[in-house]
Amino acid sequence: MRPHRPGDPRRPGDRGVGAALRTAGPSGQQAQSSGRPAQAGGRRRRRASRTRPQTPPGHSTGTRDGGTAADHGPALPRRCPGPAASASREGRSAAHRPAPRVAYDLEARYTRRGHRTWTGYLAHATETCDEGSVNVITDVATTVPTGDSVALPGIHTRLGRRRLLPAEHLVDSGYTSVVLHDTAARTHRVTMVGPVKTDNSRQHKTGDGFARENFIIDFDQREVTCPNGQVSGNWNELPAMAPYTVVRFDKRQCGPCPEKSSCTSGAARTVNFLPRHLHELQARNRADQQDAQWQRLYASRSGIEGTMNELVNGHQMRRCRYRGVSKTHVQHVLTAIAVNIERLSTQEPTDTTYRPRSPTAFQQYLDEHELPRPRWWRQGK
Repeated sequence: MRPHRPGDPRRPGDRGVGAALRTAGPSGQQAQSSGRPAQAGGRRRRRASRTRPQTPPGHSTGTRDGGTAADHGPALPRRCPGPAASASREGRSAAHRPAPRVAYDLEARYTRRGHRTWTGYLAHATETCDEGSVNVITDVATTVPTGDSVALPGIHTRLGRRRLLPAEHLVDSGYTSVVLHDTAARTHRVTMVGPVKTDNSRQHKTGDGFARENFIIDFDQREVTCPNGQVSGNWNELPAMAPYTVVRFDKRQCGPCPEKSSCTSGAARTVNFLPRHLHELQARNRADQQDAQWQRLYASRSGIEGTMNELVNGHQMRRCRYRGVSKTHVQHVLTAIAVNIERLSTQEPTDTTYRPRSPTAFQQYLDEHELPRPRWWRQGK
């Protein structure tokens, strides 16, 4: 080992310039490189292992019902945890170099819808569906991937502020619940039209047992009668089960019953149901779903699926141009405005003297030779 010389930046026992180099390898694990100790009787060699920094993958696309993914172009190197001290081959400290930016969007979330997965946001679009008029988009909401029903109160609030609340709001099953139906009617005087989720009990799914609708609920007497005539008054409004009410039958009632195997697999049957006004609203909605007039009205909701397809495939709304939910929402709003302008531009006003100009000579040449016009020429207008 050579003696320490004055002016030598290295001290006795220094392991070399690569001793503190830490980066994240391709497998996500941190790789630490270090110089080898000096060999006895030989020349000290400095070697530093180099690993490729991990780069976050590009974000995938969203779902057809409004998912939008955050794709911000080329991924940047990910800053590894731990000390930021690293050195180059020339011994230059990393403190003199700019730190790499984090490529992740801190507000974007990973989610799965069916067979699709993506990292980004959800876009909720609302449009008019009146017959004989142009359907225009009246609201666009951008949220983190959560339940669709979470965005519904905000949609109604914004529509009410703009005085655009409809008398009937057609929504899919992701936005419906008995509580939301009641809240929309009480707060905004909006009638929601959409299928309420069916009973998911085992008896209702198999169809060979007694479901909740087979029990008679007496809200005045606070009693429930089973299909075999047994009455239970064990009425419980537990805070943990709110807003549901729980009624339990006794083991002595269910034990000798010949239909026990078709009713419950436990010792006694338990029935859960909503408060009276919500229970009646739920029953009425499920009955309306079997009506042909309700089905024809709800069929007009399918037009919004075409609008989402236009936003996604025609205007690339699944590709986020910016980071953050606020800037992404601006992109969604501008995209919706562009769709409205394009739709309204195809309607000829009836109370004006405007006439479209005649085609140019070049446009006539394209028409005579059956050549398509460029997309940005709106039929000579």
